[in-house]
Amino acid sequence: MGKNMQERVFVARHMRNLSIQLMEAGHHLCQELHPKLQPTWGGLLGHMKGGATLNVTQAAKKLNVSHVHAQKLLKSMQAEGAVHSWPDPKDGRSTIYQLTDFGEQLVPTVEVLGAAIQDVLDDIKNETGHDLTAALQTFVQALNSRDWQTRVREKIDSEKENNDEN
Repeated sequence: MGKNMQERVFVARHMRNLSIQLMEAGHHLCQELHPKLQPTWGGLLGHMKGGATLNVTQAAKKLNVSHVHAQKLLKSMQAEGAVHSWPDPKDGRSTIYQLTDFGEQLVPTVEVLGAAIQDVLDDIKNETGHDLTAALQTFVQALNSRDWQTRVREKIDSEKENNDEN
């Protein structure tokens, strides 16, 4: 395997491993803070604190996730008693969600966790001189303008054209 191929495999493998490590650490930290707290709830707890209500579509938009994913998050929160729901009086097809007292009690814990995570990211930035968050945002923006598959396909097609010309 050539050096460039090894670098590409390295990046993909390490991005995947980093994602898994961060999710596992998040799960363990949440369990230490509260046995029912799930790491995926943080964003929604923040958006729903103080009596705010959301439907699934609004939750998906705020979290930048699919409708299905937002619905699963809200259902998992409901199953653990962190939110309650009722039919939307304006649209019977929609459901409104709001934090329960238990859900509101989790908000300060999630805020402490979020602040600690930001501090760690800042520490790593200071240690390495690299802003991982900014780099990932730039990478995602580039892929949002033209996705990975399209970019790779264009390179393959270009390589084929070059080979056909020779």
